[in-house]
Amino acid sequence: MIRRANEKGFTLVEIVAVLVLLGILSKVAMSQFSKPDSFQVVSEMQTLRTNLRFAQLKAMSGLDTVTWGINLGTGSYQLYNNGAAAATALPGDNTSTHTFPTGLTASAAATITFDNWGSPGTSSITITLTKGAYSKSTTITQNTGFMQ
Repeated sequence: MIRRANEKGFTLVEIVAVLVLLGILSKVAMSQFSKPDSFQVVSEMQTLRTNLRFAQLKAMSGLDTVTWGINLGTGSYQLYNNGAAAATALPGDNTSTHTFPTGLTASAAATITFDNWGSPGTSSITITLTKGAYSKSTTITQNTGFMQ
């Protein structure tokens, strides 16, 4: 086929190449969205981090030496102050206890206590949430309380 100088448009090869690339990209994107366990683990990790920060802020906002923290079990965790269950509800919950969805577990039971500086103590704490083959971890840095 001879092209004239004033004709504009795409060739059939160019259109097919674009469609093939779009097909490949959509397949990759769909494979990422078809893992409900990964979404649930990421969502629960974000909720846990939010609640840890909440306990940290409560400890830092007090004018006295009240300690705040999270008692972490393998299937749930609870907000506490001065070693007892807190009367304050966790953000987004109506109680001080949050239970993980069925099949999701924390790496190990732990007690994370924040002082009035927001520090969890002299050692870093790593928490891993797992469901099926997918897991997500967060670390609370020693002395500073920075969460990553």
